[in-house]
Amino acid sequence: MAAPIRIAVLDDQAAAGAAARETLTELGYEVRTATSLPEFEAMVDRFDPQVILLDVRMPDVPGDVVCQALKKNVTTANTPILLYSSLPETDLSRHVRRAGADGYICKGWGPGALKARLEALADEVLF
Repeated sequence: MAAPIRIAVLDDQAAAGAAARETLTELGYEVRTATSLPEFEAMVDRFDPQVILLDVRMPDVPGDVVCQALKKNVTTANTPILLYSSLPETDLSRHVRRAGADGYICKGWGPGALKARLEALADEVLF
């Protein structure tokens, strides 16, 4: 049996991060969450995620800025990054293009859409 895909989630809203963790864990993923950039950076170093979900609207550093930095980092440059937000889809897709992210998921789409997007991502770039 293959090991579960490791997903790191950065969301400044603890409840949103916990909901994502619960949904993703139920779908069979191994998930770690963080609510701040320093916490996230330390977690990524230890956890070595295969996929990263970044909330776009955060108080200190927007998720698209974090994405740009991760894509320039040698250890995370090839890690698929999805922006994860409640922004309207058209706005979110603009953030994805600017940030160089691998895609996006609207928070309002629900667990089924989250599962489908992650499965599609796995087929595209993970394995």
